[in-house]
Amino acid sequence: MIVKLISNPRQESSKAARIGGLLNYILADGHEEAHKAEHIGASGNFYSNSQQGERAEMIALALEAHRSKDPVDHWLLSWKEGEQPTQVQCLESVEILKKNLGMSREHLAVYALHRNSANYHLHIVLNRVHPTTMRVKDRCWHIDKAHQAVAQIVEVQGWEAEGRARYVANEKGEVIRAESSRGAQPSARVRDHENSTGVKSCERIAMEEAAPILANAKTWDQVHDELAHIGMRYERKGSGAVLWVGNQLLKASSIGRDFSRNRMEERLGGFQDAKTGAGILQRRTEVEPLRSEMPRGWAEYRAVLTANGKHKDAALTEQRMEHRAARDAQTTEFRTERSAQYHGGNWSGNALNVARSLLAADHARRKASMMERHRRDREHLRSTFGKRMTFEQFLKDRGELGLAAEWRYRDTTSPVASIHGERDGAWKKHDIRDFTARMVANEIQYFSRFDPDHFSFTDRGHRIDVWKTQDEAAVLAALQLGQQKWGTLTITGPAEFKHLCAQLAAQHGFKIRNPELGQPIVSGLGDQKPTPAIPTTGPSLNTAYRMHKADILNRIEVRNGSQLDWMIAVRMRVTGHYQQAIAQALKENASQGRESENRNWTNYGERTAEAVFGPRGDRESARSEQRAEAWARVEGRDPERERQKDPVERPSKPQIERESGDCEYE
Repeated sequence: MIVKLISNPRQESSKAARIGGLLNYILADGHEEAHKAEHIGASGNFYSNSQQGERAEMIALALEAHRSKDPVDHWLLSWKEGEQPTQVQCLESVEILKKNLGMSREHLAVYALHRNSANYHLHIVLNRVHPTTMRVKDRCWHIDKAHQAVAQIVEVQGWEAEGRARYVANEKGEVIRAESSRGAQPSARVRDHENSTGVKSCERIAMEEAAPILANAKTWDQVHDELAHIGMRYERKGSGAVLWVGNQLLKASSIGRDFSRNRMEERLGGFQDAKTGAGILQRRTEVEPLRSEMPRGWAEYRAVLTANGKHKDAALTEQRMEHRAARDAQTTEFRTERSAQYHGGNWSGNALNVARSLLAADHARRKASMMERHRRDREHLRSTFGKRMTFEQFLKDRGELGLAAEWRYRDTTSPVASIHGERDGAWKKHDIRDFTARMVANEIQYFSRFDPDHFSFTDRGHRIDVWKTQDEAAVLAALQLGQQKWGTLTITGPAEFKHLCAQLAAQHGFKIRNPELGQPIVSGLGDQKPTPAIPTTGPSLNTAYRMHKADILNRIEVRNGSQLDWMIAVRMRVTGHYQQAIAQALKENASQGRESENRNWTNYGERTAEAVFGPRGDRESARSEQRAEAWARVEGRDPERERQKDPVERPSKPQIERESGDCEYE
């Protein structure tokens, strides 16, 4: 789950226009895509129960805050593909966000859950004005507090945490700061631009090239000389400082707090300007790709974007010249008409004032008509060229869906699972015969002898990051290392990883601290304790679903029904079931014991199955391929027998029975 504060794009708009426009958007009021909002709700001390009444209360309360120009925030919570929150979970998420932002339950909020993309996302319009005291809640550290709210939502509702989450929940359920190896990053707005175009920003260039120079410099002369060699310069501006990257201007503190003028002067003494006549290298003007190896098609995308930009700039320049010429011609025409009227007539008394007023009204009407025509011309030009195409959309338009997904998930190489201990003990020699260690910086990477090019897990001293979460040999080796170092282990990561750790712990006697992994059988989601039995014949779809569900709940605690269905769907894909068959199984079985969720179970099953066969499902299925035979046996199938059979005998697609809808495998 991710959180984002969407800034106000029109600072000059009134409070009423801003709030009304936001509510129209999230509620899809008056839009053709009104079906995109699956759940709509409100939170706080509202007097009205209707959408129009809630809109009026939100606007009226914001108008009471005379000293606050923009007291309403627009937040976005987005779940991973395949995760589908309920209406109750949406309301709970809003309340958790309000609490972490320092607001009470009385603060007004209107929210809507949208399903018009691959990820369910919740739009929240939050009024910071308290309805009783009329005091406006400040935004002190609001982004950081929102990340804490996300960690709490993930913990309370049982979602899968992001690999690079800023905050996580420990084994006691307390939200703590996550340990991250990421360095300084550009601002969120800059990263959004980088993600959409694949072009490295000036902020990132400065962080990569200028930051080391500023951090290691001993004198101001060294700062100016070394920056000049890479086409940059550090200058004083007002009470602060700026950094020039070629002809682009950046605030010095934007690349790091240690590089502000005050911090630099504390280390190097009073600021000194560069020596007169010092030469600065002319920096290249070509754009730099975000990565050294960009996906196929990025050069063509840049060419299309550049050509479209040139055409748009030329058309915009021509339009501005035409509009300016028309305004100048009208001004000249008005001046001529006034001169002819005033000097050619014989006016007396009040007649001159009347004539002036009538002529001024006629000129005002003609001027307003011309301004309206020019406004329509500008809108037509914007609609003709459209918004700047993103690199992902460019790849999709070319039919390169795989490359588009690869670009979208390019930063998902961080480990999603870890094994933690109680202390940072020294590394001890251990007997993991299939793995070799390699020291890199301050960590030890372990490589399997069967795959020496990719490391399987990393020993970071205080934790072990597992990269191949469904490779049983890698997880076993990581657990052996953790057992040797700490004795008692704490497991974090996806539920399937915890499931595998629980299996290996039972087999090898590892001590695991997680309370949800300590019970041999766990019931959940309104079901009775499962009693799985391996059938002697090939299972139907419904049987396969129930067997996987029982196997999972027998080993780990899963509090979230959507998360449980995702795990089952991934398993069924790995064992060879098709998308349509998985959707059918979810439609017929997922609702059992969960009728209170009030879902459209057909849509629920189709979206989950579609996500399982999407980019996220591709990654998780690839990590779990080595578990295919074990999961097939859970379904009661015999993989060895299936491989020995003639491939012609196996159906090319699931066979669905007419009465029950079950898919039978021979």
